Amino acid sequence: MTILMGDLNAKIGSDNSGYEEVMGRQGLGKMNENGEILDDFCAFNNMIIGGSVFPHRSVHKATCVSPDHRIEHQIDHICIGRKFRRSMQDVRVQRGADAASCHHLVLARMKMKPKNREIKSSIRTQYNVDFLKDRVTTETFQLTVRNKYEALQDLLDKGNMDIDTQWQQIKKMWTSTCSEVLGKKKYQQKDWISADTLNKVQVRKEKKGAVNNSRTRAAKATTQEEYTEANRAVKNSVKKDKANFIEDLAKAAEDASTQGNMKQLFGITRTLAGKYKRTDKPIKDKNGNVLTSNEDQLKRWREHHPRTLHTSHQLKKYSR
Repeated sequence: MTILMGDLNAKIGSDNSGYEEVMGRQGLGKMNENGEILDDFCAFNNMIIGGSVFPHRSVHKATCVSPDHRIEHQIDHICIGRKFRRSMQDVRVQRGADAASCHHLVLARMKMKPKNREIKSSIRTQYNVDFLKDRVTTETFQLTVRNKYEALQDLLDKGNMDIDTQWQQIKKMWTSTCSEVLGKKKYQQKDWISADTLNKVQVRKEKKGAVNNSRTRAAKATTQEEYTEANRAVKNSVKKDKANFIEDLAKAAEDASTQGNMKQLFGITRTLAGKYKRTDKPIKDKNGNVLTSNEDQLKRWREHHPRTLHTSHQLKKYSR
């Protein structure tokens, strides 16, 4: 299956004359030059533009909003091979997704029948235990556990449960408390993000919903200002959390170095440095042309290093 998706900056419009095999008549606006290029590309590669096939309200077709928040465009697309057209059930914009961007999330619903293969699930539930650093959250967690334990103790005193049932009840007490107070940890979430920042992200999401539900331009302008302010607060809070995280790591690295704990020091250094990514850049000659053969590249290096590493006196001597 071949899927093409992203911000293609292509308006396809609703007129599919000459492109009936590529798109439907549910597009938004009028076709531009990039839209014609996209249609030709899909026609050449036997693909269909999903956003033009399924009928929706215009508000669920527009994928991008202009900087003045007045004009909406459909320039983000999801295209699929014509062979799998029936597997695509729907394509629409999900306006409630908050990404702090002028683009909306485009969602495609697919339905396929995979091959029968038994896969054992081994995903372990993780909770946001870092939230316990917050005093209010810790007090709420302790109070919830205390109340549930008292209710469970009354059942245990009656003596009607065997040891396995008691274990299941105690386990349920802890897991339900963690879910209610701390919440499940998302794997994309950074460990250094504080509970205060996540609360501000939730506020920003609510402001995003208010922008989407505004009925008049005046109301939309007001809610947009509130959303911009909430987004600014999130960014500032994230910067603060990142700075505190790096400062804590630096202190931990200093303590590890003082104590001679090289293993911990190496681990902290690797965390700060991140993963190494090798970048292979093309070698060009003096005129900017890319050199492809090994001989030409080595020759260019021999020309480059003497001029870079030697003084003018040495360069004259080298040139002789």
